[in-house]
Amino acid sequence: MILYLHIGTNKTGSSFLQSSLAINKESLLSQGLYIPESKWDSLMLDGKISPGNGHELALLLAQEDEKGTTVYLQKLVEQAQNHHVSNIVLSNEVLIRLFSNQKILDILVEAAAKAGIKYIKALCFIRNIYSHALSLYKHRAKTGKHPNYDTWFNSDYETLRVFNPFLSIFKNYAIEWSFRLYKKDPKHLEEVFYNDFLSLKTPDSKVPKSVNPSLSLQNIAAIQTNAKKYTGIHEVLYAKLISKKEFNEENPALLNQFYDSAQHYFNTQKNVISAIQALFPEQEAPQFSKTPLMKGIDNPAFSNEKIVQSAITTYKRQWPKLFMKRAYRNVLSLLKNKKTSAVFDSERYGGSLRS
Repeated sequence: MILYLHIGTNKTGSSFLQSSLAINKESLLSQGLYIPESKWDSLMLDGKISPGNGHELALLLAQEDEKGTTVYLQKLVEQAQNHHVSNIVLSNEVLIRLFSNQKILDILVEAAAKAGIKYIKALCFIRNIYSHALSLYKHRAKTGKHPNYDTWFNSDYETLRVFNPFLSIFKNYAIEWSFRLYKKDPKHLEEVFYNDFLSLKTPDSKVPKSVNPSLSLQNIAAIQTNAKKYTGIHEVLYAKLISKKEFNEENPALLNQFYDSAQHYFNTQKNVISAIQALFPEQEAPQFSKTPLMKGIDNPAFSNEKIVQSAITTYKRQWPKLFMKRAYRNVLSLLKNKKTSAVFDSERYGGSLRS
């Protein structure tokens, strides 16, 4: 039995690959690959963001539950055998963060052996550090947080911090690791994932367009400014700004400021960046830390003032409803995730189980 793990990183097309697995589950089974079910299947079938079908494994490992991990993997092995196949694939983009912890890798390897899994193969997509930092910043700052680029890099950008301990331990485990450069190209992702990693032909069924559009830094700044005045306005403002695609071009001044902060931070992380770069196939390595040429772009800034004022008007009109919705969601989240958060949301794992 072989366990294939797609382990991340975030912002590297995980939702696309997870949707592809869910949509093509039957055809992949005919090729000898078992895709375990998960409660997130409906999201994946619609091409939406989800933790993938590896969420349960990630949760058990985050809780350092040795027995639970073993029982879970034994269940998957039995299900695969019932389908007369000997290959299982799980996908969850935060597994790479969990694997920065030696105890968790110990639990995984030992549980897999007890479950009858002879080989573990893991694939990790890693994005150009500048492109990744920008995408991740915009994803997290759209809630109105992280207004200062330098502070965000030093306090909240966890990618290099997570890789540092991982790089010192991963070779000690009998796992066949694959590290590939992410490209914003579905065909490239499919070739690497299906052809190179799983040694299968690419499925015919296509994935719906993923729902996770990004805002420009200027629009992010508008959300940050107004979030200080109007608690919870970020959802209304995000919806209005993202609908105006023609107004979502980057402001070159802000983009250059962001990349200047990135370059300053990355200059302090040269050793870990070089170590990550060495993981790639030779032809992909130079692209990992290539600095984007953004200086001097002729791209005048636009005014989003009318959109912002419209969002404020909507927010004031709907404030009671938005307040109750937010309160309900916060309470529900606390009740469901209290135990997980206590274990997982720590510096060693670099953030939320679903971020």
